[in-house]
Amino acid sequence: MQIESRHDAGFAKGAIVWNPKVVSGAATFPGTRVFVQTLHDYLAEGRSLDEFLVDYPSVSRQMALAALKVVFEHAIGTPNESRRQCIGG
Repeated sequence: MQIESRHDAGFAKGAIVWNPKVVSGAATFPGTRVFVQTLHDYLAEGRSLDEFLVDYPSVSRQMALAALKVVFEHAIGTPNESRRQCIGG
């Protein structure tokens, strides 16, 4: 079975995968059934990355940090893009 990774919009190869045969194609960590959204939820609730990693041992620290980097870079874009969006240009 081939896992399809999203490479557009700055997504690093393999950091986050979408596979229609795994949890209905939701964003997951590669080789797992763990939602990337779950990491977001932990952090949004004030829980630590270490707590997430203990609760989800199939996700490595490297995998979690790579996914966070991808999401952050996608959210802010390049510095010039972010500046233009903030000033409405």
